[in-house]
Amino acid sequence: MICERCQTRPASIRVQHTSNNQTQTSNICYACAEELGVKTNDTSNPFSSFPGFNDPFNDSFFGRGQHAHSGIPTSPNQIGDSTPKQPSSEAVNILDAFSDRAKEVIQKAAETAVEHKSPSLDTEHLLIGVAEEPEIGQQIMKNLDIDHEELVGYLKENMNKDQKEYTEGATPDLSPKAKHALELSWHGARNLQHDYVG
Repeated sequence: MICERCQTRPASIRVQHTSNNQTQTSNICYACAEELGVKTNDTSNPFSSFPGFNDPFNDSFFGRGQHAHSGIPTSPNQIGDSTPKQPSSEAVNILDAFSDRAKEVIQKAAETAVEHKSPSLDTEHLLIGVAEEPEIGQQIMKNLDIDHEELVGYLKENMNKDQKEYTEGATPDLSPKAKHALELSWHGARNLQHDYVG
């Protein structure tokens, strides 16, 4: 089934809208749902309950295993409901949503952020991780006529640096932009009917 809004991506969720006692049901993709601000409570999205992804200014992306999240809705009327629910504890490894190659890109991004004493892991660090990935990342750069070494040099020269001291083994927090980029990659993978971000 195709998204009724954009008419291009596969419909992934059903949304009900009630106005003047009339209920209208639409089948839309995750990208359109995000654009419309629809809260899906999609429990198959590993970002929906992970610390910091609902509040971009809290919590660390790396180094967390235990977290609390809202309960799973039991009826369509509860989707988007702002009533607080009793949190439950669940162990989640967020990186299970990524392929080994994507994990290596994120690891390289984290190492770059720490190496340059950046205040957080940001989108430029993720782009450096992609550009330095020797197989797919560098092939993408080549296909776009981008010299990956020149791009990495430019990004390293212009990134925020020398702003934070990291202790041994410490990992950077994700910036709101980086969190959003990773969420978009997840939704893109879902819209392509993939179970992971590659």
